[in-house]
Amino acid sequence: MHNRANAKSPALLLAAAIACLVPDAASTVEPTKSERRTAVVAPFVDDQTLLILALNWPEANLSAAIELLSSVRPGAADLSEARAALAALTECGVREAYLIGKLADLTEGSPLLVVPVSGSAEADKVVKLLKEQFSAAEVCNSTVVAGDARTVADARRLSSRPRPEIDDAFKAVDSAAMQILFLPSADQRAVLEAVLPRLPSELGSKPITTVTHGCRWAALGVHVQPQKSLQLVVRSADEASADAFRALWEEVVRIACRHPDVVDAMPKLDNASQTLTPLRRGDRLLLELDADKKQIAALSALLRAPAALARDASNRAQSRQNLLMLGLAFETYGDKYRALPPAAICSSWGIPLLSWRVQLLPFLGEEDLYRRFRLDEPWNSKHNRQLIELMPAVFRRLGRHGDRTGRTPYLTPRGKGTALNAREPTPYDAFRDTTSSTILLVEADTEHEVVWTQPADLDYNADKPLVGLDEPRSPGFMALFADAHVRLIPQETDTALLRALFTRAGGEQVDLDD
Repeated sequence: MHNRANAKSPALLLAAAIACLVPDAASTVEPTKSERRTAVVAPFVDDQTLLILALNWPEANLSAAIELLSSVRPGAADLSEARAALAALTECGVREAYLIGKLADLTEGSPLLVVPVSGSAEADKVVKLLKEQFSAAEVCNSTVVAGDARTVADARRLSSRPRPEIDDAFKAVDSAAMQILFLPSADQRAVLEAVLPRLPSELGSKPITTVTHGCRWAALGVHVQPQKSLQLVVRSADEASADAFRALWEEVVRIACRHPDVVDAMPKLDNASQTLTPLRRGDRLLLELDADKKQIAALSALLRAPAALARDASNRAQSRQNLLMLGLAFETYGDKYRALPPAAICSSWGIPLLSWRVQLLPFLGEEDLYRRFRLDEPWNSKHNRQLIELMPAVFRRLGRHGDRTGRTPYLTPRGKGTALNAREPTPYDAFRDTTSSTILLVEADTEHEVVWTQPADLDYNADKPLVGLDEPRSPGFMALFADAHVRLIPQETDTALLRALFTRAGGEQVDLDD
């Protein structure tokens, strides 16, 4: 007789099969790489944490990753200290390390170094090693932490705050030998929005929320296997924010790719600006650059732009200062003689001998140099030629083409109706268009510089008023007006307006702020 008690129904068999597939409650599930990394840094993270750098020995050749990353930065980097530090940590049994930085660490203090250890013996070795490099190192939360004394003390008493975006960022570049996470908190974004509500005019004065919504976090992965590459992932608030941030990114790259320093350094790469602009995938921006395709070299060239643009801004500021000093000298001359000087010091026969720049020396605090000139001899006479190298700094150009001995870019326009008469002073009542709308001096391009003592300036062409002023990839030219104010004239300024600015009595209505 069939024993129904021993029979197994299909339902019981299915339940048994499912039970075999479900892990036992007591079994341990191995954490993922990102979860393990997040767990290591979690005790040392709060709302002020901005950057995390993760170095992972097992995944790849870390030395090669550091070398690849250093190649992105303009200028050669000495990696000997980094390699020595890695070798010393490896001897202690270390296979991973983390640098955790706050905004304050950029100006004072140091980031916190966190080194996981696998026992007290290894911890003792690592502490001893790091005390040779840092002012403080100790065991904290089963890891070794190091940095300056303040940073380590802060880490010891830190009340950590959950930052779930850290695990998401680590996951985004999980397999890289090196990960760099940029993690602006909600408070930090709010402060930026309050302090800088809009971006600079060069970027269209867009709301700063284009950045704060466009970048909730960013993760950079440095890969060396199977090939050397960089992987960047940016998480935005939503798809619309990602699109807006990508458009801004594309504009910044386009501007940077036009800078002469970038052009000179840029490898021959088709569509460089397109290559360096990320793709959008949902609410994320993705950019992958391959060293073998010269894409990383292109990025290295592009990163020259911030320093170059800052240097350009500094040079423009100095040029503005030079022109203001020259404007003050013209004003002082005008107060004394009730007119502006002629364009040249001439002989009794009307032959130009020396520039107005020499005539202005006493009003620039250069009386001794002025007295050394022989005013009845030409600029290139045996005597006067010796004084060319003594050009005052106010006439010198700064920048990539600057400091050419004895040559100046500060010229007055020379032509019919321009500010200065060629051989006789120009009275103020000759400025029927007003001194505030008449250009007195310009900063000419490199090709049109002249020897500062030479009675030569910029020939004004009414049909082509930008001749001598259109330095390639320049936003415009600096100009001193006859009332001693200075401004940058954009290259795209209308030709009719330029003609009006270069003449003193044309009768035109001029509104530069229109």
